[in-house]
Amino acid sequence: MSDKIFFLGTAGGAEAVNNQEKASGGIIIKTISNQIHIDPGPGAAYHTKKIGINLSETSIILISHGHLSHCADANSIIGAMTFQGRNPKGFLICPEDAYNKFIREEYKTAVKFFPSEISKSFEINNLKIVCSKAQHNAESTGFKIYSKNAVIGYTSDTKYFPSIHKEYEDCDILIINARDPEGKKSEHNLNISDVLKIAGKIKPKLIVLTHFGAAFQQSQHIYDARKIQKETGIQTIAADDGMIVDTDSYAVERQQKTLSGF
Repeated sequence: MSDKIFFLGTAGGAEAVNNQEKASGGIIIKTISNQIHIDPGPGAAYHTKKIGINLSETSIILISHGHLSHCADANSIIGAMTFQGRNPKGFLICPEDAYNKFIREEYKTAVKFFPSEISKSFEINNLKIVCSKAQHNAESTGFKIYSKNAVIGYTSDTKYFPSIHKEYEDCDILIINARDPEGKKSEHNLNISDVLKIAGKIKPKLIVLTHFGAAFQQSQHIYDARKIQKETGIQTIAADDGMIVDTDSYAVERQQKTLSGF
């Protein structure tokens, strides 16, 4: 049985999240024995139910950092997975400051909390989860998830730094938060030029771009994905809201259509 990655939203940055032209619900990864919710931002609970995923089956929540676009719905997810705290279960991995600021007191006993620290690893329900280095304007980490089928990396929000590629060298699938288009440089986030530098140094089987800021024009991120693939030879796709990636075949499902060979 393959793992599946569900993109509940692809908006990045306050302006894009606020206008909700793209959703901001984060990412769900379903493995054989786990349902992992990464960065449950605004609308995460709604969009999870909308695509037919049972919130109560969530077993692990990963929050990269304490910005609302990444954790606004964390309490809703915890409430749904623990029957409003009456059935404690599951795990939460996130920076300690995000835990202290955003998780409701009554839910702090509902899940097992592990503070995320760079290079720290966790063995949970037949999965290995490793916290990767990130440099952002908040305490932040990326994640690598080692399942039986694939190694899935998620950069979180981060600026480019010279050793970033080393954090993800063993990934089969690398999900990159590329907030800005080529030519727009942010002090705290990656743009498409940064993605090209990262991709040129590692060779995952698939790169998925997501977390697009308001500066992206309509469909621009699709052309950027094609450019990255052409220049690096690595299969690269731009995520859509509701998109599903199969980690076995690397096929992509968009609105009931399966596309491969991007």
